[in-house]
Amino acid sequence: MPKIFIETNFSFPKLVRQYKQLREDITQELIKDEAKAMKQRVATGTTVTGAAMKPIENSTMLTRSINNHSINTPPLNASGRLLKSIRATKKGISVKEYGSIQSSGFTPKKIPHHLSRQAAKKSASKRRIPFVNNTKNIKVPARPFIHTEETFNSLRTRKKIRRKLISKVNQALKK
Repeated sequence: MPKIFIETNFSFPKLVRQYKQLREDITQELIKDEAKAMKQRVATGTTVTGAAMKPIENSTMLTRSINNHSINTPPLNASGRLLKSIRATKKGISVKEYGSIQSSGFTPKKIPHHLSRQAAKKSASKRRIPFVNNTKNIKVPARPFIHTEETFNSLRTRKKIRRKLISKVNQALKK
């Protein structure tokens, strides 16, 4: 009986050896891409869906002016501290704690009290903003710049991840 020789242009053992590193590389690439996208969203005032964030209230504008922050910057970007805090790490994305609170929306315990132009001028010299308890339960709207599980698992994101995975698997299979 004649011997049959089979030649392949791929190697499953090579893929098995490289799979752990391949998975780590894709994860790190996704983390870096998402950190970059989060910074872009905060800088431009857009949400994870691409829509514009809800504009800031007049009280926030006056508070910003007292603190010498620009009133023309998008929400979440008055001082730039949140934007600078977003960075990719080995395990995920690091961001200041108030960023995640702002992303989901919240009800503050205290709110600025009687912020009018006159009060702002008087406070500007002292750099004090009068705050009172939030008895009216005024809410700060959600400004979702951080993906939730539902938004991250959108069809578009899954397709992007799948394309990267298939490309890396094909590279690892080649002899």
